[in-house]
Amino acid sequence: QVAPATPALGTGWAELREEWVAACLMYDRGRAEKVLSQAFALFTPEIVCVEILQKGLADVGQRWYDGEITVQQEHFTSALSIQRLETLITAAPPPSRPERIIVSSAQNDFHVFSPLLLTYLLRRRGWDVIYLGADVPVAELAEMVAKIDPDMLIISAQLLSTAASLVDVTEVLQDFDLLIAYGGLIFNLKPELQERIAAHYLGPTLEGAVDHTERLLMRKPVGLAVEQPDLVYAQAQTQFDQRRPLIESHVWSTYAAAGKSTEHLIEINQELAGIITAALKFGDLELLDRNMEWKQYLMVNYHLSEEQATEYLAAYHQAAKIHLGGPAQMVTAWLADLTAV
Repeated sequence: QVAPATPALGTGWAELREEWVAACLMYDRGRAEKVLSQAFALFTPEIVCVEILQKGLADVGQRWYDGEITVQQEHFTSALSIQRLETLITAAPPPSRPERIIVSSAQNDFHVFSPLLLTYLLRRRGWDVIYLGADVPVAELAEMVAKIDPDMLIISAQLLSTAASLVDVTEVLQDFDLLIAYGGLIFNLKPELQERIAAHYLGPTLEGAVDHTERLLMRKPVGLAVEQPDLVYAQAQTQFDQRRPLIESHVWSTYAAAGKSTEHLIEINQELAGIITAALKFGDLELLDRNMEWKQYLMVNYHLSEEQATEYLAAYHQAAKIHLGGPAQMVTAWLADLTAV
């Protein structure tokens, strides 16, 4: 029996990206690697990494969010992308510039593709880049800065909840002679955050971030100052942090009393509390707008029905009404708006 012929590979990066994504979704590692080999033979590594790996992975992520593919397909594609980047970084030439840069994901942020790609692109430009990986606690980051004495620190944050840790980073490192910069998806979605972090925003694209990094290292600008949030937000955050265990215990009891499944309840509570805490730390509850699409998020990430997502938000709102008062009532008011959507 004659094996079916393998279709010829395309020659444009858009066509190659489609073929690479198709191979990944079929779990065809060999075909995916062959497509990338063809791409690297035709284009520069920067083009392949951005136009095929980054944009292909973004396409797969959107398809997963839209329910068109499984989470396993998304994970497979992400793993292949990360493995290729790690290989490229290992093979990168030694530094040709004196400046040393630390690249890190924010605390509790487990998205590694963007900071890995930034690490590679910066190394291609000749810098000595140390990549610290995902979920780097603020205290450990401060220890690394003190030990390594870099010229620049770049932090990647993709979510509102993880972006809030940048406030702590800038406070802890304010006495160091260090450029601090940042980027990530959440700053593109909510540009108003850029006014609340005392560091340099690198822009909406990784290619632009590399150029911006070069400009910052050449100019070495002085540190940035930001307006501090109103005291009422700090008071609300303190109360929310203190009462959060009571709220989450109340939600759990509500579910248990009704005989509802508590699967994923701990993780969902943590995520919702994380974005509430972040908005309070930034001093702007308008960051928690309806565009967060929380109901849709719960349905996609935790496979809840629309009814189950609505019930969860109602239970959390009811618990907040009971356990929050004073300044933290602003959180209860936001939850009331959310449950009305």
